[in-house]
Amino acid sequence: MQIVGEIAKNPGVYKITCIETGKFYVGGTTDCRRRRYEHLYALRKSKHRSIRFQNAFNKYGESSFVFEVLEFCDRDSFRVREQYWIDTLRPFDRNVGFNVTAQAFPTTLGRIPTSETLDKIRATWSRKQDKCAHFRKAIVRSDGQRFVSIREAARQVGCSDVNLRDALKKNRPFQGLFYRYADEVQ
Repeated sequence: MQIVGEIAKNPGVYKITCIETGKFYVGGTTDCRRRRYEHLYALRKSKHRSIRFQNAFNKYGESSFVFEVLEFCDRDSFRVREQYWIDTLRPFDRNVGFNVTAQAFPTTLGRIPTSETLDKIRATWSRKQDKCAHFRKAIVRSDGQRFVSIREAARQVGCSDVNLRDALKKNRPFQGLFYRYADEVQ
């Protein structure tokens, strides 16, 4: 992705243009340099939230895009300035640009979450922790060696913790030895 002008670690509004089609994406951020890398990362992984932008990137390639800062502004006003540029340039029009909506992306910047929102966040994290609980359980190898976790055992054995976990779950030997959760061993 080519760069036009200066890209600083400052708040601002930016535009990413496809040279081949002239279509563009407009966004606002608290750190223009970091945001450029975030877009590139998502596009390279084919995970950008704008499917039209992603499709153009896949079709024309990274070298067909130019990143430019439209204006630097205060951290407190970049969303207002982003909305101004979206209203002016109309990148949400399919014939003009890649933006998904006509509004500057809603942000939680500076907002204090409600207790209901915090409860939802906690519930989500709790479910994620439950899914990964087996990685934190102590395990015992059939030769009697104990490990604090699957991850520690995998590092010492020199393998992936996922491979070791699969052998443990399927009750099959791994590298000639059986592994069990410590709380299951009598």
